[in-house]
Parts: sequence; C-alpha cells; structure tokens
Amino acid sequence: MTRAVRASWERRAAARRLRTIDLFADCSPAELARIDSLLTEVHVPAGRVLMSEGAPGRDFVIVIEGTASATRRGKALGEVDAGSFFGELSLLDEQPRTATVTAATPMRIYVLNAFEFCRLLDLSPTVARRVLDAARTRTAALSHAA
Repeated sequence: MTRAVRASWERRAAARRLRTIDLFADCSPAELARIDSLLTEVHVPAGRVLMSEGAPGRDFVIVIEGTASATRRGKALGEVDAGSFFGELSLLDEQPRTATVTAATPMRIYVLNAFEFCRLLDLSPTVARRVLDAARTRTAALSHAA
C-alpha cells in the first residue's frame, strides 16, 4: 500500500470513529484527521478517580465507552456517559477542578493535555463552540448549586 493510500485510509477510519461522538459530529474529514492526531486513548478500570475536586486542571476527557459519576462536595452531580466530555472548565479558566469524576464502570476515554486541548479549539470552531456552550451551562449550574 502506498503512503498516500494509507494516509487516505487512516483519515477515513478516523472520521468514521470520531463522527460517532457528538462533539465531532459536524467536523469535516480533514478536521477529524487533525483532531485524531491530538487524542490519546486510555482504558480505565471501574473505581478509578479521573479528576479530583480542588486539584489543578491538566486534562480534557472525552468518554468513548463506559460511565463515570461526578460529585461536588460529596454530593452527586450526575453521570457522564459515552459521547460526553469533562475537564474543560479548569482548562478554560485556569482554576482548580470543580468536581470529582470517578469511573463507575470500566471506561475507554480520549485524553488531551492542556496544549492539545487548546489545539483542538483552534482546529475546529465547531468543537470550540460546543465546548464553550457546555462550559457556560456547567458554570451556571454550579453557581446555582452553590
């Protein structure tokens, strides 16, 4: 297989895989190929704490499979299911984590560090808009719950 054919095949495979995630649903195949290069897939066992309330924000997480629970001050905030994402608040406002997120089931996730997260927002205005909309909604919900 030539290098060009392999690259084309890999772009199409990335597009098929990522398009199933709502965050990336409206991205072009070219955007999806660039986004794919930023993602690191991680397998997480049930019970693992993914983020701790009050800790510095270093990662953005997109759930591929599985479920996590989010708590704040020991109170349940809700579940995070496949297709959801979290961790954006701390990366956007450079403040400590607002919640603890724990894997309720075994999970497959994509993780982006702070630099990769910024690149993601730069690469896709559609993704940036969705992340910022979610951040506004979550910030409002957290301020009402306080």
